[in-house]
Amino acid sequence: MAVSQTWSLQPEVEKSRTNKLCAKCEQPANCVCSKCRCTLYCGEDCQRKHWRTAHKAHCAPDPMFFLTRVFSLPKYRDFSFEEKQENLAYTLMPGCCKVQQTEDRDGYCRLIEFTEPQVVEYLQTKTHGKEVGKNYEKQVFSLMGWGFMGAGTEAVTGFSAEDSIIFRIFFDDNFQNRPELEENLIAHILMNCSGTTRGKFVVVKIRVNQKDGSNTMIPFSKAELVDIMTWRLICGRHQMVSSRMFRENMRRREMQDFLANCGFTTLTIGPN
Repeated sequence: MAVSQTWSLQPEVEKSRTNKLCAKCEQPANCVCSKCRCTLYCGEDCQRKHWRTAHKAHCAPDPMFFLTRVFSLPKYRDFSFEEKQENLAYTLMPGCCKVQQTEDRDGYCRLIEFTEPQVVEYLQTKTHGKEVGKNYEKQVFSLMGWGFMGAGTEAVTGFSAEDSIIFRIFFDDNFQNRPELEENLIAHILMNCSGTTRGKFVVVKIRVNQKDGSNTMIPFSKAELVDIMTWRLICGRHQMVSSRMFRENMRRREMQDFLANCGFTTLTIGPN
């Protein structure tokens, strides 16, 4: 089957095909659903079971995969050598560019900085599930302007159960209720957030060990992160979503059905 040119243009992480786990058993996957073209399985047995229990009611073709037209892509400047270098964490800075912005890629690159070493060390400790001293934690929070970092930390890429590698974002759990913080004009691109984003946000890339559930931060480049952000912006301008976001929205509907069948009531938080 011919793959659309637009689907091929997506960053690897947005294609919903790289480093994926089975939607049923969360083991390494290499078989893709022939209808939606974005849900992966380890084999036919798991595919049949998932089809009967969840996928059949919500499976639909990924519009990006079958798209006949090609997006008109903006002309961006090339990434610099420094922007292609790998680092363990990046901070999405609040506010606007201090110099004239030429285009989206340039603007994002100027608003994303290397995260302070002390914060990186703290996040490495947290992702390994180790205890962090309260005084040390307060120092890190003070450095970032955070009051508290709690359950609000989320995977940038949504339903991480199907991903062996994810991007995760850390932030002040109470940022929406802190008007003294400067508005962050780019963080919302990576978050499921209906309101205003404020303060600093930190993005890391994590490899999940399926054997013991441990997490390891792995280096990545600013260019990789900005590619994701600009692609999502382009999709939005064409009233579409990336293949990854399409898959995750479908999985949310499947989860809601599963919970409803178990007798739970699900509530949607946010504007109607």
